[in-house]
Amino acid sequence: MDGHSGGVSVVIPTYNRADDLVGAIDSVLAQTYDPIEIVVIDDGSTDRTPEVIREYGSDISYHRFEENRGANAARNAGIKIADGEFIAFLDTDDRWRPEKIDRQVATLTEAGPTCGLVHTGIERQDTDGELIDRRIPSPTGNPSRRLLLGNFVGTYSCVLLRTQVFETVGTPDESLPSWQDWEFYLRVADEYRFALVPEPLT
Repeated sequence: MDGHSGGVSVVIPTYNRADDLVGAIDSVLAQTYDPIEIVVIDDGSTDRTPEVIREYGSDISYHRFEENRGANAARNAGIKIADGEFIAFLDTDDRWRPEKIDRQVATLTEAGPTCGLVHTGIERQDTDGELIDRRIPSPTGNPSRRLLLGNFVGTYSCVLLRTQVFETVGTPDESLPSWQDWEFYLRVADEYRFALVPEPLT
């Protein structure tokens, strides 16, 4: 976790989701921002995940657990490997609009060093690509106060963070069976401001 200037490391945890993994990786490769490092952490998959990764060649940094350890353990392994100034997470069943990372880096840079996290609006689709709903939070205000009322940010897949955030607040808690993202956001909010890109880019 060296934090090379301007670079974005995208950490993708996966477990027996080879078919979904292709769409997730492709949505990262389609980003308009550069440079992007893709780190896939295989949480002990027994399907054809290694074969899928081989098809991408050197575009992917791939690391595999021998046994399933959970999504946050996979994310944390990716954080340790990540080489970018910024880190984003992408779950295998999520996708990004091509301008997502570009817009987030610009917003976070403009917001200054006291802002540690930027999130986007979220659009949900069914398996046929039909729109289910679209959610765009209002501007953040006091994130600590709002997070006490609920996870207004959303899934890990909609956030981009400065790498230094993990050095300040720690990494996602591997012991939690649920609400993993919410608990982590609460810790971040104790130390940093949040920013929003008010578009459904996730």
